[in-house]
Amino acid sequence: MEGNNNGNENVGQGEIQEKAIASLIVRVGDVSNVLRIECVEKLELLNKPEERQRRIHEIPEVHAGPPMDATYESDEETGQRGTKM
Repeated sequence: MEGNNNGNENVGQGEIQEKAIASLIVRVGDVSNVLRIECVEKLELLNKPEERQRRIHEIPEVHAGPPMDATYESDEETGQRGTKM
C-alpha cells in the first residue's frame, strides 16, 4: 500500500510533538483568556455601588459540617491519629 499516506509523508515523532505542544499552548491560552474575562466581569460588577450595597447587607448562608458540630472531637482532642473513616 505504498503511496497511500494521505499527504503525511514521513511525519516524524518530533514534528508530532511540536504540533501537540503548539496546540496545547493555544488551548491553555484560550482558557487563560476566558478566566481573565471572567475576572474582569466580576470586578466590573463589584465596582457597581448597587452590588456593593447588596453584598454589604446580604446575610451569608452558613453550612455546618461535622468539624463545626459542637460534639465533634478532632484527632487532637482524642489523642488518636489516622483513625478517621
